[in-house]
Amino acid sequence: MNGRIPVYLHTRDPISRAGLETALRAQHEIVLTDIDAEEPPWVAIVVVDSLDETALRLMRSLQARGCTRSV
Repeated sequence: MNGRIPVYLHTRDPISRAGLETALRAQHEIVLTDIDAEEPPWVAIVVVDSLDETALRLMRSLQARGCTRSV
């Protein structure tokens, strides 16, 4: 990964996603990746309106796939 931090981004709306992708891509130490990438992301950024059961299931799923740090 060239010393860059692999980050998975999950949002529920395209406007939030576009803004966060733009901000994160500007950080040279971060590389956006898919959750199913060969190497699991080190960090997951999960953007939701509330921490409901659906969001908790997603975060548990991310942890089970090897991404142990979620924000």
